Amino acid sequence: MFIGKQLSTQEIRVSCLDMLEEIHRISKLLGLRYFLGWGTLLGAVRHKGFIPWDDDIDICMLRKEYEILVSKFNDLANPRYRLICAENTKNYLWAYAKVIDVKTSLKEFRLIPEFDYGLFVDIFPLDYVSISGEDEKRKLQKQLILFNRRQMITAIRYAPWRWKICNFWNFIIYKGRKRFSYFFADASSNNIKCDRFLSNLSNGEKTDMLLATFSQEPKIDKLLFRSEWYSDAIEWDFEGRRFMVPSEYDAILRTMYGNYMKLPPENKRKGEHFKSVRWR
Repeated sequence: MFIGKQLSTQEIRVSCLDMLEEIHRISKLLGLRYFLGWGTLLGAVRHKGFIPWDDDIDICMLRKEYEILVSKFNDLANPRYRLICAENTKNYLWAYAKVIDVKTSLKEFRLIPEFDYGLFVDIFPLDYVSISGEDEKRKLQKQLILFNRRQMITAIRYAPWRWKICNFWNFIIYKGRKRFSYFFADASSNNIKCDRFLSNLSNGEKTDMLLATFSQEPKIDKLLFRSEWYSDAIEWDFEGRRFMVPSEYDAILRTMYGNYMKLPPENKRKGEHFKSVRWR
């Protein structure tokens, strides 16, 4: 390990796996469940590890367990790892938590935050939600889009020039109040409000549907899952290590990707998440 040296793809993957091992250890210590999610779950089922052109890790947790992990992780973790989120980091740009490797320094393509952070594992909360029809589903999607657009407006000042136009478009089409104020708002504030909105959707009651956290995904159907799909976790091989996946992974992956075992065309096999990752 040489300070300033850029990590190879293999080193990035090993660092992410080590972070996931620490999350696994602490979750087990606290009696919490987590699940591999999104592309990480797809990679686990289809490839027994990372998607060959991918190099990041996503997990998800039910909201109450997520909040326990967020509150206790930094007290229990190896000092090499730190959990950051909107509640403990000013101008935090995401509505979900990240566990970072503090021995690395990271630059992304689309964002240049004012705080320094390292290679990460994303942790997404899952919220119970009651939806009785298409009208309620559209209203919920509209509210999620509003949170998203507010965040994109705030993120204009953190975006490289090539992405500022994309972010500025959200300012043009945003219909809510206080449009100009989001230029200068603390990004953490919008994400905390979004978290509270999501956690209150079911008024603390368990329902038959779960909603994946605040996302740029425009189709809400890809963010909604049956609660029973996440009722049990099972161990699964991932890059020769054992981590937790939802027992009904097939239904989840079909909801998100359709025929998920079919590989995408070669021109769609892209996984550039990081501009650079270096050792501190």
